[in-house]
Parts: sequence; C-alpha cells; structure tokens
Amino acid sequence: MPTLQLRQRGSALPGGLLGMLILMAVVETYVARHDLDYTRPDFWDWKLTGRNAQTKTRDCQVLCFGTSRIQQSIVPKVIEHESGLKTWNLGICWGQAPASYYLLKRALESGAKPTSILVEYHPTVLTGDPWGAKGFWPDLLNFKETLDLAWAARDATFFGATALAHNVPTVKDRSQIQAMVLAALSGKYASNWGPTLTAMRNRNFNRGAFVMPDNGGFHGEIGSIYQDAFFGKPWSCTTLNASYIRKFLDLASSRNIQVYWVLPPFAAELQAKREQANNVARYTNFVRGWMAEYPSLTVLDAEYSHFDLNVFFDAAHLNRQGALALSALVGKQLRTQQAQPPKDRWVRLPEYQECRPTFRVEDMRMSQVYLQQTGKLRK
Repeated sequence: MPTLQLRQRGSALPGGLLGMLILMAVVETYVARHDLDYTRPDFWDWKLTGRNAQTKTRDCQVLCFGTSRIQQSIVPKVIEHESGLKTWNLGICWGQAPASYYLLKRALESGAKPTSILVEYHPTVLTGDPWGAKGFWPDLLNFKETLDLAWAARDATFFGATALAHNVPTVKDRSQIQAMVLAALSGKYASNWGPTLTAMRNRNFNRGAFVMPDNGGFHGEIGSIYQDAFFGKPWSCTTLNASYIRKFLDLASSRNIQVYWVLPPFAAELQAKREQANNVARYTNFVRGWMAEYPSLTVLDAEYSHFDLNVFFDAAHLNRQGALALSALVGKQLRTQQAQPPKDRWVRLPEYQECRPTFRVEDMRMSQVYLQQTGKLRK
C-alpha cells in the first residue's frame, strides 16, 4: 500500500526571515557607526555629557549641572581663573531634573570628589514630564537608569520607548534619517556631521561650556515659545521633578558637597513679564523652600545684575560676552565663600562687569572656523 511521505520540518529559520534579520542588523550597525551623521547635535549633547560625567570629572573641585542656561553661561576656565577651583560644566540642552541627578551620580561613582556644585533648574523644564525630552533620554540613560526613571514616573510606556530607542538606532534617529532620505531624493545633503562636530569641539575646548557667539542678532524680542513657557500660566513644579531635586540635594549632602543654586539673568523684558505674572515670586518661594530644608544650599542670584541686551544670545541665554561676565561674578563669589561664607545664603550677585580673559574661550563661530582651517570639516 503506498504511503504518504511527509516533509520533515527543519529547524532552520525560513530564508526570507533570516535575510530580513541580517539586513536589519546591517542597517542598524551602519547607522550606529555613523551617528555623527544621523544623531541630532542636541541629542549628541546628552551622549557626550553622559560620557564626560564619567571621564572628565575626577580631578574637578566644581561641577555644573542643569539646562542650556547654565551650559551657555558658566565657563569653567573663567571659574578656575577667578576661584582657583578646577571646574567642568555638565549642563545639557533642555536638561531635566532627573538628568542632573543621574549625571551627578555617575560622576561620583566614577571617582569625582567635588567640593562645590553649581546647579540650575530651568523654570519651564520643571513644569513638564520626562516625555518632554523623549528624544534625548536614549542617548543618556543606561538600562538601569531608564528603569529607575520609568518606575519613579509610574510609566511603563516611557520605559519601553526609551529602551527600544536606546538599542535600535533607526528608531532613535528616525526623523533625521527621514530628512536625509528626502534631501537625497532632492539632490541635497542633510548630514548632522558638521554641526555636531563643531558643537563637540566647542564643549570639549571650553570644559563642557557651550559658548554662543556675540552679535547673534538679538534685540530684546520674546518669541511665542517663551511667552507661553515663562508667563503664559501660573508656575509650578511637578511632583516628579521635585522628587529628583530632592534626590540630587540628598546625594550632594551625603558627600558634604556645597551646593549653589544659580539663577542666571533673563533679558529685561522677559524678566518683567515673569514678574507681572507673579512667576518670579512663585519660583523664588519654591527655591527658598529647599533652602529651609538644606543648610548647605546657597543661591547665587544674577537676575538683578542688569545684564544689557547686547550680552544675550536670546531672551533666556547669554552670548560669549555675557557668559564670561557671569562666570567671573560666580568665580569671585566661590573664592569669597571659601574664605568667609555669607550670613544670608541668598546672594545677590554684583552688577554686570565686562570680563576680558587673557586665555582663549571659543564661541561656536570660532570653533567652526578652527575646524574649517584645520580641514576637519571636510568629509
């Protein structure tokens, strides 16, 4: 009697699936190896700073944390010149309160032993949640940190999205890849390589500071984004961000580190609008609440130091000239506090004074020119 021969199932993967997996691996590897092309400069900013927290801070006496407001206004070379204290700036674009905590934790675990910390918390950033920086987190957080933040936020979706983007480059850099493909179809070139390399040069040369050029075209105007963010509604800090400020201050306190909460200046009109909306008072009361809990916390307030419009890059950020001046004021205050701590821990910094260092401090234009002259921007 004839028998039906059944085809035995093989254990190997189907050829089509195997080919697709190999192709995906090749694409992901290529994108990962060309991250200067595909990763946005501001995302790279978080990646570079995360590395610097572990490799550049071990012999520093002063570390800086916060958002672009401290990143662009505190120049470590000037702090060192005025105070004698070696400094590194770990501020990041749109820096979140949890990010400052994880960066400090990394630095300390890597052997850093700072005696002082300068920290700045952007009023607008404190009103949001981690999703406001969803594109940035994958370039900073490791698996443990991602899980920790997601657990604190009670947000499993955040964990899944961040972990996936961290491990799959085409997910993380999807928007830039799409832009490059569309540009290529139009016969254009849209790589991030040049801007990212320039930003990296600037931050490394300036010991973490990101220095904006003078004469940036700012004339005092307040953009719609700033209007909504700074005085469009009553200010308040979210519970999650407050919890990470507490973690940051607790960690610093456990190491006997003096913490200075820095209030960089705003352009005059923006500051006036904040005052009219009563948001300056709300933020001030918020900071004073932390001062009452932490005796080692001192405020360095430059909001009333009368920085002119010509030293601002925009309404909330200083240019090179403004950053040099603020850094000199802060550096002198650090030197003074080493000798004699102030009785009033809310320190109003002196009036603006021009600072002309004898050493080189590069702004972004200077960094770009250097890379062009040395041929490093020719790909």
